[in-house]
Parts: sequence; C-alpha cells; structure tokens
Amino acid sequence: VEDGGQGLFHCNQITDGPVAGVHVLDGGEGVFDTNVLERNAEAQVLVRNGNPTFRKNVIAHGLGCAVVCTAGSQGLFTHNRIRDHALQAIRVTDSARPRFEKNEIAHAQRQAILITSAASPNFFANNIRHSAGPAVHCTDAGAGFFSQQRDPR
Repeated sequence: VEDGGQGLFHCNQITDGPVAGVHVLDGGEGVFDTNVLERNAEAQVLVRNGNPTFRKNVIAHGLGCAVVCTAGSQGLFTHNRIRDHALQAIRVTDSARPRFEKNEIAHAQRQAILITSAASPNFFANNIRHSAGPAVHCTDAGAGFFSQQRDPR
C-alpha cells in the first residue's frame, strides 16, 4: 500500500515473502484486521512514512523483525499477538511515531523493542515478556513513552 493508497485487509494469510509480508510506504494507509503474518524474511510489517492500522493480527515466526516503522511513520497497532522473531519484535527508527496499545509482545531473540534515530513511539497497556535481551533498548536519540504496561506475573 503506497502513495495514499488505502484498503481493508481482513482474515488473510500472508506468509513466506522474500522481504516483508506487508509494506505500507510513502503516505499509504489501510486497515489490516485479523490476519496472520508469518515467516516473511526481513520483516512481517514494514512501514515507511505510512499511517496504517493493524488490529487483532497474529504477527509471528519471523526471520527478522516483526514490525519495522521508519521515516516519520505513524499508525496504530492494537490487540495484536507479536511473537517469536529472530531479531526485535518491534523496531522504530528515523523519527517514526507509531502507537502500540494492548498488544502481546513476546519471545524476541534480541530486544523486544528497539527505538533509535529520534523515533518517539507510544506504548500503552502492552504485555511485553520473554525476550532474550532487554525489553526496551533506546539509542541514538530514540525515546518512547510507556504507560501501564502489564506485568505477566
């Protein structure tokens, strides 16, 4: 989805892509609802200067990151199951400002969340757990806002 494109993507299986399962680029939008994104090579979701909504998706079993938001991206990620990725579950970079709320974010092999390069995402009421590295790593002027994260205990 790009250049102002929109669409509703509901109940799809998006798997085994050579780069990313979903690209939302350069002003693209769209609503991605109740889909399964699995085993896409670099990222399950790549947002570059886009503003999508992802809700109630399973975003799992990636060889890279689950969600990459970059280049001033915005968007809302809510009620998703984001789990089992070789790198980070979520990488936010290059002044991106997405909002993540009420997601399960689990089992990343590195950091659960990496925020870098002046990115400033918002995280509200997520369940962040069981990553091999730190839950959150901020670097290179990256700063996130975290509110009411759930303790799984």
